[in-house]
Amino acid sequence: LQGGQIGGFAIVEKLSHGSLAGLYCTFNNKELYAAKVEPVYTHQNKLNFEAKVLKSLQKSEYFPRYKTFGQNAHFSYLILELLGPSLTTVLKRLQ
Repeated sequence: LQGGQIGGFAIVEKLSHGSLAGLYCTFNNKELYAAKVEPVYTHQNKLNFEAKVLKSLQKSEYFPRYKTFGQNAHFSYLILELLGPSLTTVLKRLQ
């Protein structure tokens, strides 16, 4: 995915990955965002549920800002505010 596009957002670099989804830094209109990307073949639709929950929490200052959710033939993707380094990265720096 790196170097490609998803939902009109250019994928800059891979930040991390989990068992089903990858987390990428994306770029659109001079702004950086985070993109969670999940293959559509998982059939678990966890990212769609996460997008709905995140949208419902937008009045709280303690959650990242929701930008958009979408799907293409291969992936579901959730675009949200890029907050900073992961907790894993912060802990590694402290060691």
